Amino acid sequence: MKRLLGRQPIFNREMQLVAYELLYRTDKDEKLDAKSKTLQVINHYIGNDLSKVVADKKAFINFSAETIVNNTTLVLNKEQLVIEVLEDVVPTEEVIIALKRLKKLGYAIALDDVTAELPAQSLLELADIIKIDFTLTTESERQQILEQLKVYDVLLLAEKVENMKEFAQARRNQFDLFQGYFFARPDLLLLGQHKPLAIKHLNFLVAAINANTDFEYLLEMIEMHEDFKQQLVKLLNLVFYYRQNQLQSFRCACMILGYAEMRRWIVFLVLRRASKGKPLELYKIALIRAKMIEMLRTEVNAPCPYHDSFLIGIFSLMDVMLEHDMRDLMQQFPLPDEVKRALINSEGNCGKILGIIRAYENSDLNKVAALTKSMQINQEKLPYIYVAALEWVETLKLEQL
Repeated sequence: MKRLLGRQPIFNREMQLVAYELLYRTDKDEKLDAKSKTLQVINHYIGNDLSKVVADKKAFINFSAETIVNNTTLVLNKEQLVIEVLEDVVPTEEVIIALKRLKKLGYAIALDDVTAELPAQSLLELADIIKIDFTLTTESERQQILEQLKVYDVLLLAEKVENMKEFAQARRNQFDLFQGYFFARPDLLLLGQHKPLAIKHLNFLVAAINANTDFEYLLEMIEMHEDFKQQLVKLLNLVFYYRQNQLQSFRCACMILGYAEMRRWIVFLVLRRASKGKPLELYKIALIRAKMIEMLRTEVNAPCPYHDSFLIGIFSLMDVMLEHDMRDLMQQFPLPDEVKRALINSEGNCGKILGIIRAYENSDLNKVAALTKSMQINQEKLPYIYVAALEWVETLKLEQL
């Protein structure tokens, strides 16, 4: 049986993360109805604690007519939950009464996949958020929908926004919220411009990436830049929060953590600073990938070194962070050939694991099944490894960096 649990970010007009949609995907062999999918998300992966997977953000979860009527929503925190009413929910009297009761209790209500044929007025009058799928509507249809919705006091959410062009178009059309992975894909126009890296960032990256760099030399280089050094200590205290009383200085952190651990977080911080202005969610995804690769490599006894497996996850979004083509970036940095092949062509053990994670993020069940089978990885473990990586990243409190 093939199962995937996904978390897709939702941003406001200022590209600030405000919520996640939690998605459950199964293959056709499992034939779960909407009610069962909702219960799978809640029972198997969340329990009654949404903060496990969304921290302090809102969680959009799909609800069928049955799960709306039978009070399934009440097990979840009304401050965090957004009840997403599926497009095939028939607005029977029972459903409308249940939604009115939930709204009165303080739950937010969103209508999913609204098209030119608007939902019943009884649903529109209860909605707080209207979701319009960019893959199911044309630009002219969206204009028609927006015109019809002017009489309702709702927030408009542009769903499945796949690139920055669509994001800009949705902003012009006065959408309030935006959902999709547009922020984590290279902008081809920018890639052609080859925005140069600051010399400081380039030097740090080259030194940290190169396995032959003398550790003392790297430390001295960092100590020449007080602001970077202090931010690195702050990051390490966030990552190793249980040791924070010990990490009082840069040299202390280096002695306790060692070269391999320091190296990965130096690289992460360099990329974070070199790509200023990108949404924090981009770096969270990179760290989720890094943690998943680290965990999955133990499932196959992959020979990819421990520190390199983690860095592959971080580097996998370097093209987006730095607005350069990945192949060009690989020519600039002294990475091992197996790491370069993993990042460019998903080759080698860690590259194949990265391919599994990318397919998982895209909810490509067939590709996930094929790749996990080839790597002899138990596919049923993937959602649990994904949730564990999510929880780990949220414990880092990167917003404080």
